Amino acid sequence: MAVDISVDSSEFSSRLAGVERQRDFLLEQVERLDKELKDTLESLTKAEQQHHTRMKDLHAQMQSAREALAKKEAEVTAKDQQRLAESHKHKRRELELEGELKTTAATVKRLRSKLRTIEEQRAGAGVSPAQATATSSSSSSSLSPALVSKDAVGEQQRQEQRIKELERRLAVAVEEKEDAEKHHSGQHLRTIRRLQDEVRQLKQGRESAALYKEKLASAQKQLQRKTEQLANLETQTHDYDDLKAFHTTWRKIAPFVRRFLFSDDVSEDQVLESLRTMQSDLLLCRNRAQQFELESKALQQKLSSAHAQLEQAHTKESEMKASVSALESRAAALERQCQYLRSERDKVQDLSMKMVEHQESFSKATAEQKVSKHLKEYQEHHKKLEAEMLRLQGTLAEREKELERLKRERDSAMNTDADEPATAAGETVDPRRTKILHLKSNPIAWAEEARKTEISRLKQERDHLREQLAKGAASTAGALLVSRSKGSVVDPKLQDRVKELEREVEQRDIRLKRLKEVFNNNVREFREACYELLGYQIDVVQASRYRLHSMYAESADDYLLFASSPQGLQLLETQFSASLDERILANLHRFHSIPAFLSAITVDLFSKSTMA
Repeated sequence: MAVDISVDSSEFSSRLAGVERQRDFLLEQVERLDKELKDTLESLTKAEQQHHTRMKDLHAQMQSAREALAKKEAEVTAKDQQRLAESHKHKRRELELEGELKTTAATVKRLRSKLRTIEEQRAGAGVSPAQATATSSSSSSSLSPALVSKDAVGEQQRQEQRIKELERRLAVAVEEKEDAEKHHSGQHLRTIRRLQDEVRQLKQGRESAALYKEKLASAQKQLQRKTEQLANLETQTHDYDDLKAFHTTWRKIAPFVRRFLFSDDVSEDQVLESLRTMQSDLLLCRNRAQQFELESKALQQKLSSAHAQLEQAHTKESEMKASVSALESRAAALERQCQYLRSERDKVQDLSMKMVEHQESFSKATAEQKVSKHLKEYQEHHKKLEAEMLRLQGTLAEREKELERLKRERDSAMNTDADEPATAAGETVDPRRTKILHLKSNPIAWAEEARKTEISRLKQERDHLREQLAKGAASTAGALLVSRSKGSVVDPKLQDRVKELEREVEQRDIRLKRLKEVFNNNVREFREACYELLGYQIDVVQASRYRLHSMYAESADDYLLFASSPQGLQLLETQFSASLDERILANLHRFHSIPAFLSAITVDLFSKSTMA
């Protein structure tokens, strides 16, 4: 096909210069995108740091609230104890008053009986008080009955006065008892009201703490959703800018291409070659933009995986610290036990020397029986110590294996990071057009250095524990040899201590067994309550995998399977999930709401069961 084209060389060179400028413009756009990507990464890092700071502040506030609540509970407990002591004091006072009342009543009863006896005696004598007064000066023959009647009257008056005094004291004691009861009841009512107010305040504090927790969880979810929306917005903005730049470029190139096609001095092959060159440059720029985008995503994934590895390393480090502290406490206990055994060995040696001195006073058969008995006891004790040492050595070996496994994981991770090729999404990258970002302050390197330091410290502690175990074993073996050679007597304090330790171990086992039973009962009740309230039975299939079975499911094979990951819960495909309707799956795939997805399944299965 012949094309009529009329254009001079200067115009063609200007067109080529325009194409070059367009290519330079595209390169500048790519560099600008690279810079924007770096700025975005920095802003994401700053936002993550701010989020961690906010979380720390919230945790500190919650900790202070818990401490205040614990302090308030301690004060309430102290006040309750004080009130209980006061109530006991009032009760003791009431008991004392009741005793005094009983004693006074018995005294009054006794005096009244005595008064009745005196009155009966006076009536039996036949002399009244008036007759005794009239005949007091008549004759000496009636002098003795008159004197008797006067004495009886005086005794009666004294008894009546004493009765009145006792009745007065009884009335005073009754009034004191009633006053004490009124005071105690009023104070008890005030105490009850104050305790009710304090309990109400504590409940309000707990409800506010729960509300703060819910607000914190909702804020975290909102932050996560906003982060996802920001990432989607940045991706859409980037795509829009690329399309806009592509459209602008083609609008600028279109007149040049049209002139090339209708020029006389340029051949068709040259035009096609220039078009191919421009298309290849455009494709190259587009590929580079896609590579930059993929590299940014890969860097974000590596950053998240590095954070996850760092958290796992911190968790393992805390576990190792806890195990090492437990081993240290166990080693200290063994050291104390070894010291106690050394002191007992010295005592046994002294006793054996005394036995050798007074050997003539004992019979040979009795001494041999005692020596064999004590030797058996020492052998059993030595076996227990050897078993304990073997258990500790096994624990140390497990810790060493764990350390070696962590080392291998660390080395494999470092080798993987070092040997990983500079690729993005399985495509090779040209090193001339690729930029590698190196962090000036790498948190992974810091974590590795801290981990190496901690591993070296744990090794030193392990060696120190081994030395202590070796010393304890040597001292125990020496004590056993001395006891075998001299035939010593076991101190009863050691036996009592061993029995006491055995009882403590049995009590701990019983307590642990009860705690396990209570925990299992609580877990079972919680699972049943969740099943009744939510309609799903949740089972842990494997590590980080959960199986959900609805109460309205038609068969046991109709279940959902979820897997936990750093990005959240992900639905795994099963036969039941593959048969679900698209409208139900839209709640999960489009709106990213697992509760709405599960509720839609529950409503669907419930409607099917009721219709059937």
